[in-house]
Amino acid sequence: MSDVTSLSESAQALFCAIADGVGKNNIANVLSLTKYPTYTDFAAGGWNNKTNRKRIDEASKYVTANVTIDEVEAFLLKDKGWYTSSVQIAKTLIESLYKVVDKDFKNLSAKGFLTGSKSMYYFRGDEKVMGTIQECFKVANKKNGELGSTMFGDLNKWSPADIYYANKGVQAKLDNQLKLANNSKVPYTFVDLNLFIANEIDQGNLLPLSLKKQVKSVTIEPVNFDIAAKDKVIDGAMKKNGQVDGGLWYRGKAGQSLWTKYEPLKRKHTSPFEPRTSQINNDAPARDIVMKISGNQGRADEKGKIQMRHDATTNSWKVDFSYTGAQARGGSIVSAKTFADLLDQVEKGLGQQFFVAFKTGVAEYKQLLSGGMDFKIDTGNGLTNFDFLLGLKGLKAHRKQIESDWQREIKNGTSIFGPKSKTNPYTNLRGEAAAISVMNRVGPILNGWLKSQNANEIPDGMTSNKVDKFIRILFRYVTSQSESSAQFVIAK
Repeated sequence: MSDVTSLSESAQALFCAIADGVGKNNIANVLSLTKYPTYTDFAAGGWNNKTNRKRIDEASKYVTANVTIDEVEAFLLKDKGWYTSSVQIAKTLIESLYKVVDKDFKNLSAKGFLTGSKSMYYFRGDEKVMGTIQECFKVANKKNGELGSTMFGDLNKWSPADIYYANKGVQAKLDNQLKLANNSKVPYTFVDLNLFIANEIDQGNLLPLSLKKQVKSVTIEPVNFDIAAKDKVIDGAMKKNGQVDGGLWYRGKAGQSLWTKYEPLKRKHTSPFEPRTSQINNDAPARDIVMKISGNQGRADEKGKIQMRHDATTNSWKVDFSYTGAQARGGSIVSAKTFADLLDQVEKGLGQQFFVAFKTGVAEYKQLLSGGMDFKIDTGNGLTNFDFLLGLKGLKAHRKQIESDWQREIKNGTSIFGPKSKTNPYTNLRGEAAAISVMNRVGPILNGWLKSQNANEIPDGMTSNKVDKFIRILFRYVTSQSESSAQFVIAK
């Protein structure tokens, strides 16, 4: 069975193709959640002497995806939310794409499918369009590294497009673009690739579309189209009185600590598989560093936050930007090297210091899991070697026993731990190991800089400090709005 991401994005491609065939004037009647509240209703329904079954079959000819239409339909039958989202987004796009993005997309709003070189197709995970663009990206990204610029950790930080609209004419242009990229005599950079993408969007030939599940109202937002507007949102705009209007600002201040050293947490009893009590969890230091972000120079409001942490499950560094009051993340970084490179742009050498400490920490974490190093826990009577209690080597080797004993205690209701606990004790222990080995190394480095006077003071003639600059660099990267990022459209 294909994953939800592949199926949901392919479902969206299908409904965008359906909307293309229906046209703007009839879309309210065909893509009606009132008439057709479920995909079962939609597939069986019809309007104006043409069944929706026929519309689905017609539209599927214009969709190229890494899953089958049968799989997509089976998915939509089971998941009403994604059906609703697919309908809402497709309907909004056909009604407003030419108004919000470019007038050349107006030809999609007419009834029926375009012909010849203008025939529009809808792609998800294919080799012809998305695969070719990815290959061009790889060449440009490598050149970025050779020129000393920060490389994108992955394709999505350059462009988070989930599906592409591409007409027949642009597909031949993509082949030529890849030939140009692979020509060793011509240095191919993001200047070349982004210009190509922008020109094709401007002519209504190509549309990179990023999707957010939406079951209510849908907003279409072009990203990286208006550089001045983007800069105003991120950096703010100077007013006549010398103050800055808007922008992103750090809500912290010099001397404010965002991290506390993590120590082994005391258990009530000596059992290594004992779930921690609620009180112990409440008293435990945070395993992450959270920076609050303001949307004004006065640093008074809270626009969002940046969360930095070691992910114990994947043994990787993860940075998330999230908006206050919003369910969806603004974006993330899952590469310690990329994070270090961005940090070095603000404070030379700090990123490298972080990266060395991180690599040392993750190596130790692996040893704690595998038994290459003693892992000590506090059983309430002081620190005790974990392996001494169970006689196996490494935290991972104990997982089955820990979780089975925990589940048995819960099932029998005879737990020495008191009330039934839903907190997996293995997850708790693994989190402790991660915090002690990794966060106790990188935490002092990041926290020391974030609370330093050097990072928080505003130099003469400037309006913001180094931490403000770092926030903005991070934000540009995680939201695919860096200098080298491409134009794309978000439907959310």
